[in-house]
Amino acid sequence: MLVGDAYGKVTCLLDGIDEFRENLVHAVSCEEIASVCDTETHTVTTGVFTFVITIALLTITLLTQGKFKDLFTVKELLPKLLLIGIIGFSVNFTNFFGFKFGNEQTGAFLLKTDVLMVNFASWLIYKERLTKKDWVFSLTMFIGVLMVIGTDFTKMTFNAGDIFFIISAVLLTWNTFNISGILKQKKVPISQMTVAYYNSLITMTLFITTFIATGAMDDIPIAFGSTGILISLVVSGLMQYCLFLSYYKALAELPAWVVKVILLLIPIITMVLTIFIYGTVPTTTALIGCVIILVSAYGIIKEQNAKAQVQAGK
Repeated sequence: MLVGDAYGKVTCLLDGIDEFRENLVHAVSCEEIASVCDTETHTVTTGVFTFVITIALLTITLLTQGKFKDLFTVKELLPKLLLIGIIGFSVNFTNFFGFKFGNEQTGAFLLKTDVLMVNFASWLIYKERLTKKDWVFSLTMFIGVLMVIGTDFTKMTFNAGDIFFIISAVLLTWNTFNISGILKQKKVPISQMTVAYYNSLITMTLFITTFIATGAMDDIPIAFGSTGILISLVVSGLMQYCLFLSYYKALAELPAWVVKVILLLIPIITMVLTIFIYGTVPTTTALIGCVIILVSAYGIIKEQNAKAQVQAGK
């Protein structure tokens, strides 16, 4: 399958889901919950509700498809699945600590660097053959994203709290290869849905444990007492469900670094959504950034298709 073909099958689901979900929850639930409880508590509460809804949707899907029994046929992979879930939870938590103790502008920049980290890991560790064009287009896409999200380097400061952003990006990079590896191995066949279920289940369990340990039980009436909070939490769970399915499908079909580059298209989708939903007007810099991202994405897809055709001809 050519990269462009696979790209077309997954991008429509992948683009915009995660960032739009995060923006919605931040704009509604986080602000409302934060007005009546502390930041650490509302972050844990959001995580619990999101993953409870996600695991419920995954359970319904597996039961409907008659594949729930598949969860019990992958015992050999349980240690790897446990690791994926623990890292997934850690990505969320280190991200939170970064925004709590670090600089927001610095964090927005550092969290995007996981894309370049995946490129370097693909090249150095997994021996992926990245051409000069691959590197150039990846870098220009990264620059375009910084322009779209409005990175203000004059407001960026580096302090000890920013280390959490770096840790989060490194963990996310690590998990990208963990998920890609477990989906592509042939010894014990496993579906994307099964990996997503275990990841969601483990992450939910860790959030619930933290929820109880931090005394966040008082947040339950708050969540159910506000229509805005409840709607945003439900949408968050729905979006997380969609993200799991589309992201894992992409990792099963494409090289990990290509998937991460595709994710750089998310800010464009988010910008379009905010234009229609909130009536915002994009800046000239953001529009130029969009053009850079799209041209670079086209270049990467074209380069990957050329590689695929060469491989097919051998």
